Amino acid sequence: MMTLTSRHFPAVVFHSQVTPDYLESIGLQGYPHVFGSPDGCSIGWTYEDGVIEVCDGTFKIVREWKIIDWCDGGVNHYDQVIKVLDEEGPTFDCPANITVSTDPFTCCSTVDLPDFIATDNCSRIKAVTAMVTVTDPQTGQVLNMYNVGGSMSSFPGNNLWEPDTMVNVGSTPCLPIGTHLVSYTLEDDCGNTSTCTFRVIVRDYTPPVAACDEYTVVGIGVDDPFDCYGPAGFLDVPPALDACNFAGVTWVKATTFDDGSYDNCGDVRFSIRRMAPYSDCITGLNPIRGFPDCASPFPTFPSEFERAITEGDSIKFYCCEVGTEQTVILTVYQLDANGNIVVGPSGEPVRNECMITVSVQDKIKPVCQSPANVTVSCENFDPSLWAYGKAAVYDNCCLDTAQVYQGQCGLSHTANYNFFDTLCSKGTITRTFRAFDCHGQSSQCTQRIFVNYEQDYWLKFPNDVIVTVCDGTGNYGEPEFNGEDCELLGVSFEDEIFTVVPDACYKIERTWTVINWCTYSPNQPCVEVPNPNPNATSNNPANLVGPTISPLGTPQPWQPTNVRVNPTDPQTLNYSVFYHGGTYTNYATNQQVTVPSIANNNCFKYKQIIKIIDGQKPVVQCPASPVEICDLTANDPQFWNESYWYDSQTGSHDLCEAPTDLCITATDLCSGSNVNIRYILFLDLNGDGVMETVVSSSNPPGYNNVQFGNAQNPNFTGGTPSAFDERPVPSNQKYGFTIQNTVSGNDKTACVRWNTIQQPNNYVVPQLPYGTHKIKWVITDGCGNEEICEYTFVVKDCKKPTVVCINGLSVNIMPTQMIALWDTDFLQYTEDNCTPSNLLKTAIRKSGTGTGFPLNPDGTPQKSVTFDCSELGTQFVELWSIDLAGNADYCETYVIVQDNMGICGTNLAT
Repeated sequence: MMTLTSRHFPAVVFHSQVTPDYLESIGLQGYPHVFGSPDGCSIGWTYEDGVIEVCDGTFKIVREWKIIDWCDGGVNHYDQVIKVLDEEGPTFDCPANITVSTDPFTCCSTVDLPDFIATDNCSRIKAVTAMVTVTDPQTGQVLNMYNVGGSMSSFPGNNLWEPDTMVNVGSTPCLPIGTHLVSYTLEDDCGNTSTCTFRVIVRDYTPPVAACDEYTVVGIGVDDPFDCYGPAGFLDVPPALDACNFAGVTWVKATTFDDGSYDNCGDVRFSIRRMAPYSDCITGLNPIRGFPDCASPFPTFPSEFERAITEGDSIKFYCCEVGTEQTVILTVYQLDANGNIVVGPSGEPVRNECMITVSVQDKIKPVCQSPANVTVSCENFDPSLWAYGKAAVYDNCCLDTAQVYQGQCGLSHTANYNFFDTLCSKGTITRTFRAFDCHGQSSQCTQRIFVNYEQDYWLKFPNDVIVTVCDGTGNYGEPEFNGEDCELLGVSFEDEIFTVVPDACYKIERTWTVINWCTYSPNQPCVEVPNPNPNATSNNPANLVGPTISPLGTPQPWQPTNVRVNPTDPQTLNYSVFYHGGTYTNYATNQQVTVPSIANNNCFKYKQIIKIIDGQKPVVQCPASPVEICDLTANDPQFWNESYWYDSQTGSHDLCEAPTDLCITATDLCSGSNVNIRYILFLDLNGDGVMETVVSSSNPPGYNNVQFGNAQNPNFTGGTPSAFDERPVPSNQKYGFTIQNTVSGNDKTACVRWNTIQQPNNYVVPQLPYGTHKIKWVITDGCGNEEICEYTFVVKDCKKPTVVCINGLSVNIMPTQMIALWDTDFLQYTEDNCTPSNLLKTAIRKSGTGTGFPLNPDGTPQKSVTFDCSELGTQFVELWSIDLAGNADYCETYVIVQDNMGICGTNLAT
């Protein structure tokens, strides 16, 4: 029996190859040996094989030898058993250790184990298994073991004559992070196995999920005194922020921008950075220093610029970015179990990023710090309020330069004077300061200014006067003041005139009232200051001096008056009592009079005596004669229309009249407007040139009446009562002559007017008939001085008559080669306000041939116009009308001169 193992066979051994020669070639006995040699000259043999299959690559050959001895011819039979064994397992290259990443959504990895090509020199590969041993990466403890099956298959380019095959290994269960042992075992058909091991290293190389807030608002905070944003840098690069800008900043942690970032296995770490390119705000930051001294040339790390652009766990925003949107990048790093950043196969950290748009805003209101409240006296009060300071204003970023008060940007100022008397400078002023930053936010603060008030003026009343020559001003002195500062003094007087006095024409008792409007109350009485008359002799100079009210000890000329009020008083009265207050005796009434101090005084009253001894006449503005009253109104038949009124010129009982405004203005240098004015009106009511009727304002004739023909009677009495108002109204509404007086300053104006019994104060301008009349004004003052103003006035018709033409005529020239047309041919009608139509004269002329009313050489009206053959066609004419007063007007019309019979043409032909 002979045994062969497969390792002595070539890659593939077939049954026919196990020949005796083959056996010999591999050092085994393949032939019968004769005397120890496989060859014999006397021995011959042959064999026949029978093969018994055991398994793939293992079989037995029963070789039956027939040996012939050539010498004796004997034949021997011998069975040789050759056993071919496959005792080696398949061969393959064991996979190298592999590193895999966890699956995207789990913290483990389902590993597709490496496939490989295996060979076997004898048999087929029957089975493949993979054993995965899972261990804890921290303790090394075996956590689990998994079997993974496999299969064999061909592969592209496979040479089917080669004993190799593709071994496909399946996928593992999801393996946790760590290093795990994988054992491959291959078994051939004869049960031979081959095993190899390698490691599967599971790492988490799946980047974290980065989730950001897409849009984030960041509010700027206050200044960081330990950075270099704001102060000037080296060589003033960058320059320092000005007084209206501030260096507010804010730090925002990277986690602020996270919106649920995570890793499938473990923790993550966040960092944040700005995305380039950088804004001017960032590029303008200090490139050298990041910590004070910011102007130093010696660098620090980080500089303010580096701090702004460096990735870190926080990011810094600056005031100069307010109002902009900045893009920042949030980086999410993966961490291992020890908290270290995981490095991926490329050597780079395992990370993910997302971008955020950041709106940088300033939500902090500016600070408004008001100045202290102030209490000041009214004498020292500064109405401009500048002396009381201004609010201090601060902001984290910037102040509004459009709002400026007292040179302070970002500040406005208003003052509330509701509780302050601006005229008297007393009360409380509330100042409201409002601070504005440059981003539309504001805050306010207030200051109160308390202004104390004190009434403390001195007063001298005017002297009594005796007037012999007046200047027309009516000014006889007035109160004088000293020490008035905050007081708002009002001075007024009321005159009471006495016309019957023993030593003057008349006397004015002028009562002065002195009011300080800052303290005055209309519900409180005034202090009555007595007029001193210390001398018993009337009009003695000592009695004319007005008293002075001032404190005791005040030097001249403001020393307080100290005299007897009346010559019979037993002692003097020091008028300082009216300043400091106190009590004095009024000896005229034997009563005690108590007065308050001037600080609490409501007002003063004092009576000044003015005596007028006047020889001057009143002053009158008298017009020159004659005064013309030009009537442009229509005649009113309701006035001066009675049977006894007759106008011989018009032949009418209805007199033409006109509104006649007769007025006079007078004054007196002493009495001012206190003069008496009356008039005497002389009327010519029948147009005969004699003013036969008189109306006197001192003795008016009554309503709807004049006394006709009374001009020659004594005191203008008698005459014939004659009515002039024919309006259909009751008798108490009929007009009558009166006088209307009005006063303006020192002037008095008197006018001739009509009024009625029913409405005596409703004055109208009287309607007086045409003609020449006269008025005499008599003006007297309080001393009986009289001035006369007399002038004539003419009431006349100034209204032109109305003339209306026929609008065009057409005529045919006569055989005489001429045609004459009369004024009446063109007249439609003419009328006048006063002259009756039958007394209106008309005339005619060719247009453009003259001016004024057309007259013939003898002075008569031109009544016709003549046209000849040279004037054929349209010709214009003027038709005139003139009234009895000589007022004339015209209308223009035309005539078409025709030659229908050819008269002009025939004559011209001959």
